[in-house]
Amino acid sequence: MNLEALLAVTVYVGCLFGYHYLYFFVTEFTGRDTKRSRMHDCIGTWFENVLEKGDHLLCVHQIRNLIMALTFQATTAVVLLGILFGFAGVAGVIPEFPVLIGEMDVAVWLMVFTLIFSVLNFLLSLRNFTKITFLVNSSRDSLQRLAEEKPSGYLQRLFVNGNRSYTMGQRSILYSMIVMIWFLNTWLFIATVLTVTLVFAYKHDI
Repeated sequence: MNLEALLAVTVYVGCLFGYHYLYFFVTEFTGRDTKRSRMHDCIGTWFENVLEKGDHLLCVHQIRNLIMALTFQATTAVVLLGILFGFAGVAGVIPEFPVLIGEMDVAVWLMVFTLIFSVLNFLLSLRNFTKITFLVNSSRDSLQRLAEEKPSGYLQRLFVNGNRSYTMGQRSILYSMIVMIWFLNTWLFIATVLTVTLVFAYKHDI
């Protein structure tokens, strides 16, 4: 791997993982007021209203709509992986990995690992959202004993964890598509990754 390819991988990893997980940390563990933390507060009040008014069925329907979208995107990631393994010849070079590979091979493997990471995040997200559909109809006392915290706070935490994984699953698919620009030009790929990440940062769209 030459220096140019190493720089491209470093920028890609820094933007996809470094920026996003830093923002998650700042939002969820430092108590700073961000757009995402305010959204979490709204989710918390929504669960409080659901438990107080008994709108369990409405909550389950809304979560299931989210699960349908999640499942579709996870399927998309799996199909893209199948295309890479089947038509791009990735499966044929697995026995030789890791060996000294070319710059374009690095791009293909970057797409593969990113899509695998996407699928894993969708599965984690599905686990948390499915828990909510079962637990939201439980009695408050049962939830209190289970979570040892306020029931709405526990459901909120499940949603936040699921939403974090869902966001990373979505972003991983997007960034894996951006990798295709690398086949045109390495510097254009680096510029695109930085531009997309800066737009996300500026818009607080996470």
